[in-house]
Amino acid sequence: MSVSSFDPKKEKRTPPAPIKLSDKAVSVINARLAENPDAIAIRVNLTTKGCSGTAFEMSYATEKKPGEELVEKDGAKILLPLTATMYLLGSTLDWVTGELGNERFDFVDNPNEEGRCGCGESVMLKKTTPPSPAL
Repeated sequence: MSVSSFDPKKEKRTPPAPIKLSDKAVSVINARLAENPDAIAIRVNLTTKGCSGTAFEMSYATEKKPGEELVEKDGAKILLPLTATMYLLGSTLDWVTGELGNERFDFVDNPNEEGRCGCGESVMLKKTTPPSPAL
């Protein structure tokens, strides 16, 4: 029986992105970044807001901060700080149109979301508990 070993110099494995970007979101992100040449990406931040308690705010990023993860698809770039990544893991960033025709980014199919307010401004997220240290 032979045992093969993993050589990181020969094999580079790319982990899956923590979130997916829809084709619509990619198109809008690329258009917005083209309008703001100083921006290298769009940053997602987690904030306390709205009736459900948590909102994701987006802003232009001119640099990548330590601990941020870059998600890229077809030129569209999103920066996620660790605090947002753990609540968005497995979701898709989409560009959606509401009932009254208002358009916005929205994280859909988020397995970490328990509910959202009626206006769509904020979400209720599952509480996460960090693992207990081994004794």
